[in-house]
Amino acid sequence: MKKGLTSIVIGIRNTDYPVCHYTANCIGSVRYFTDAAKTPYEIVVADNGSTVELGGWKWEQTADKYYKEPEGKSCAWAWNKGIEMSEGEYLAVLSNDVQVFEHWLEDLIDATKYVNIVNAVPMYDMPWGRALEASWRRKDWLMDDPDKYLYPFRDFSLFLMKREVYDKVGPFDEKYEFGWGEDVDYCYRAEALGFINKANKRVNTHHVGMATGQMLMMQNAGDINGAMTRNREYTREKHNLDKYGIPHPPEEKVERQVDPPTEVPEGIKRKGDKVIRTRETGDKVYLVTGNMVQWVKTLETLTALGWKLGQEQFVSLDELRKYEMGEPLGLDTVETGVGVAMIEEVSPANVYQVPVVGKSAVKNPVLRYRKSA
Repeated sequence: MKKGLTSIVIGIRNTDYPVCHYTANCIGSVRYFTDAAKTPYEIVVADNGSTVELGGWKWEQTADKYYKEPEGKSCAWAWNKGIEMSEGEYLAVLSNDVQVFEHWLEDLIDATKYVNIVNAVPMYDMPWGRALEASWRRKDWLMDDPDKYLYPFRDFSLFLMKREVYDKVGPFDEKYEFGWGEDVDYCYRAEALGFINKANKRVNTHHVGMATGQMLMMQNAGDINGAMTRNREYTREKHNLDKYGIPHPPEEKVERQVDPPTEVPEGIKRKGDKVIRTRETGDKVYLVTGNMVQWVKTLETLTALGWKLGQEQFVSLDELRKYEMGEPLGLDTVETGVGVAMIEEVSPANVYQVPVVGKSAVKNPVLRYRKSA
């Protein structure tokens, strides 16, 4: 182990060019926003079966350490492999679709004075506004009580701990398939040993979210939906979780959480023509009825509409925009809301406008979507 060194571990599985670009942006932001004089670091990449590379990409010039596994394994495997190759006193595990900003590493390390595992705070939908706010407040937070900026929020897209913590908790559980649940499991195991895990408001990142997972789903690279279900059940069994997600001793009997049905119950009549998704709108599922598309808010709503996850078709954003946008569908509107057009919000600017005779006074709303999946 090298005292004072931080090993930045990045697990990757690049199976299409967009994910390659996310990986490049991730590493580029680390190089740009990390002051090696203040916080010496190494970048360790564990390649979990990538099939696509950017032209001219040379890993020996990009990462300090690199290992490639020919066949895709799990996220837990990639993290363990990266940590196995690393030499740092501090271990920063970073998702390959995250971008970091100024002071990120020094602020994570500083938080280890007060907690054992520290997470960043991703800015999923408002990256620049919240980044500015954080930069303005950082000076105050530096002089403030740590309880003002350290709080119990968990997001393992970027987290840091000392190697001694990892050595005591142990490696990530590689029984978790693909990449869902190994972080939650680690939290439970760390807490059982008395370790404290909090997030640092001084460390804001931009996290695309599920970039690799969404790509694998689009490519039908295995039973991903089934893996999510199996991982959840494995976590419940392993930690004897009650219906609120609280762990209990193995011998204690508890009321367990119940997943929504994966199959459509008998007697439910299917509504709509099809369900669709796009890369740009992430994990949102839309119901198509004629020339109208409606966002389905929850998995329970999807089931009540007579569909199940995995039946959706992937379409382009341009194709989605051709539909008229209807009102979002929830459990309370399954019977009455299918095919209902979106109601335009009335604002002071247009409340006194006179409708043009012969034309509809209500315009089709503009579809708003995330620029990145």
